[in-house]
Amino acid sequence: MNTVLIGCGQVAAGYAIDPQYAKFYRYSTHAQVLHAHPDFNWVAAVDPAERARAAISKQWTRIVTVPSVKDLPSEIAQFDVAVIATPPKLRMEVIRGLPGSVRAILVEKPLALTVKECQSIIRHCRKQSIRLQVNLWRRADELHRRLAAGELKKYIGTLSGIGIVYGGGLRNTGTHLMDFLEMMGGSIDTVTALPDPADPDAKDPSYSAVIALKSGMTATLLAVDAARYRALSIDMWGTTGLLRISQEGLRSEVWPVRGHRALSGAREIACDEPGKVLRPTVGEAFYHLYTNLAEAGRGGEALWASGETACRAGQVVAAIEQSAKAGGKLVRL
Repeated sequence: MNTVLIGCGQVAAGYAIDPQYAKFYRYSTHAQVLHAHPDFNWVAAVDPAERARAAISKQWTRIVTVPSVKDLPSEIAQFDVAVIATPPKLRMEVIRGLPGSVRAILVEKPLALTVKECQSIIRHCRKQSIRLQVNLWRRADELHRRLAAGELKKYIGTLSGIGIVYGGGLRNTGTHLMDFLEMMGGSIDTVTALPDPADPDAKDPSYSAVIALKSGMTATLLAVDAARYRALSIDMWGTTGLLRISQEGLRSEVWPVRGHRALSGAREIACDEPGKVLRPTVGEAFYHLYTNLAEAGRGGEALWASGETACRAGQVVAAIEQSAKAGGKLVRL
């Protein structure tokens, strides 16, 4: 499928030249996947910034670069797939400006800035018979998919609580995490946010919150200031153990319940000792998200991270923001 990349920033192409990223992520950008994936024929990159286009041309020499979709040469102007990595405020404008030949879109998260805008994009794509996938890449991480499908119970028994530490903005990082929380624990019922963010001067503040799921389980969201350090870890507590996903998914470790070392008749989780380390698969998740989009087009399977899935994550994020602005009022979804 002839594919055009729209927006050429870090997640589109920039991270591909970071040597540290390359040590852990085989695919850290859309450009790397488009270059390698047999189902996608990457023909052009679009960005109004000359510097961004020049960076693409330097690294991916055979790719046509233009400032807008309207500037595409006639021979590739009727393309099949759009990968949209623009700022979210431009999403609807970009999508409405796509040619009628487009049958699939993969868009960066968040899908839009408001739930209403998300719903408008979904309606537009449905009307135009366009498959809409959103880069909620944890949905495509092989380990995470196996955990959600039953392996989590094998490791830790019945899930009883989740604790998340994060930074980098509620809309940015939090969108991923709220979707992951529902992926593992089921539908969220209510949220209660702390009114003061960890990074009050940020354009996208990071709020802490207590989150109640419809299953009766509780999750906590603890925000830290990303200006000090990157932090993203998820503790999943179960009846027979603890599974910790840390270093932004690069390490996952399991500890079972055992006899308490210092108290007779009690039990503990010895997370200060070496646990069972699970092989990370985050470096391939980007690629698998594209494979799923292609398979959905062939009628093979449903989209893993559809527009509706992204809109739901956006609803949870909006509820946390609403709660924070109301001084920590409980908000029901």
